[in-house]
Amino acid sequence: MQIQVTWTPLLSIADIGNSAISSYGLQWDAGVTGGLWMNLVGYASASSLTTFTVTEGVVSGVVYTF
Repeated sequence: MQIQVTWTPLLSIADIGNSAISSYGLQWDAGVTGGLWMNLVGYASASSLTTFTVTEGVVSGVVYTF
């Protein structure tokens, strides 16, 4: 099982507040309601990816929040 998360990069001056985007961060709840948010990409190391695939810990029928 896997989940692919894709988001649209911020491009307009209004969206980016007239500053360059240096990194995107993606977190998930690992399917645990009320659980701790876990970093998937970004934060610890700068990332400009706009697509990320989760390949570990994904279980069919579980609701995940990103």
